[in-house]
Amino acid sequence: MDKDRLRKVLIENYRKIIEYITVSDPGIKNILVTSAEPEEGRTTTAAYLAVASAFLKPHKRILLVDLDLRHSLLHRMFGLDGERGIREIIVDTLTIKDVVCRTHVANLTVIPGGIEALDFPEALQSKTLIHFLRDVKTHYDMAFYDSPATNRYVDAHLLSSLMDGVLLVVRSGRSKRDEVVAAKSEIHSMGGKVIGAIMNDFRNPIPSFLYRRL
Repeated sequence: MDKDRLRKVLIENYRKIIEYITVSDPGIKNILVTSAEPEEGRTTTAAYLAVASAFLKPHKRILLVDLDLRHSLLHRMFGLDGERGIREIIVDTLTIKDVVCRTHVANLTVIPGGIEALDFPEALQSKTLIHFLRDVKTHYDMAFYDSPATNRYVDAHLLSSLMDGVLLVVRSGRSKRDEVVAAKSEIHSMGGKVIGAIMNDFRNPIPSFLYRRL
């Protein structure tokens, strides 16, 4: 898909979501993207939200961070070297400037997962990570963070309390209601704020030729 077509599709699909976030609470900058279970599309959704935000807000600084430190994938999606990233920031060996990567979108940068060994879940409660999140809000207008599934690991629960808001990704035909409700409850119990849910892989039961006439 060429860049112009990609830009159009992203803006059409994510415009309302981004507008809702910015209008409902202009102070929201750090947004965690997670899901109840694996393989529900949270990494792809986080990437698309970041790219769409950059397209929609060309004069704003947008950041995408890979905080799924157990299965980091964002560097592959953007064709980046994933050997330096947020892990190195957490252990305080590198800074944001050392690890941030440019993308084909001028105002979008990405911080990969990195490779430094970490102790979980202590690393997600470190002072360096907390300071990093504060610095991001100073230097960027909006940041999206990919994280592991909430019902498999404690990571998203701990991270949610450090964020301005959490978006839950729900996959049509796969996500189970009880699991999504449990994920939301756990996030709230940790002091996190779920600001919305995004359903992906939705297939309209009405045939397309008929739906266009409605």
